Amino acid sequence: MHYGTRPVGSEMSFGTGSKQASRCSCSRMEGPRGQQGQVFNRRLGREVRMNNRTPLELITTLLDARGRGDVEAAVACFEADATMVIEPDHIERGDAAIRRFTKSTFALPVTMLARRIVDGRDVALHVGKWRLDMASHGSEAQQIVGCTTDILRKQIDGSWLVAIHNPWGSAIGI
Repeated sequence: MHYGTRPVGSEMSFGTGSKQASRCSCSRMEGPRGQQGQVFNRRLGREVRMNNRTPLELITTLLDARGRGDVEAAVACFEADATMVIEPDHIERGDAAIRRFTKSTFALPVTMLARRIVDGRDVALHVGKWRLDMASHGSEAQQIVGCTTDILRKQIDGSWLVAIHNPWGSAIGI
């Protein structure tokens, strides 16, 4: 079962222009301060809007945050100790790595071409095809196409967060 596939014809552009309580850094808000879908994120120290009740909603929230250039909202989509493949041979973990990588890639003109989410109950696999449009000086623009693979994990409160983000797909090598 998968939650969604976005075909190549329906592109989404962005860029310039666990099971344990300790894994989840946010809690649902109730009462006058919290609105429906509003989440208090302890890592960020503020409320953020997250309705990530399915893996597809999580990926949509993450891509929307990128589209707005909202680094903190994007970081809130990751587990506090998430693993990030910075480069095919460079892997880091935690908030600092997530924030640094996110900030460094927000200005890139990336277009999501297609995606698929495979649900495994409390974990899910997100596979997405992306295109990076590189402007070059004095010659034609270049396009780089790649594949991202992400492991998403259902949190104790029922929301979903990214546990492993690998924008390099199978290029990480074996």
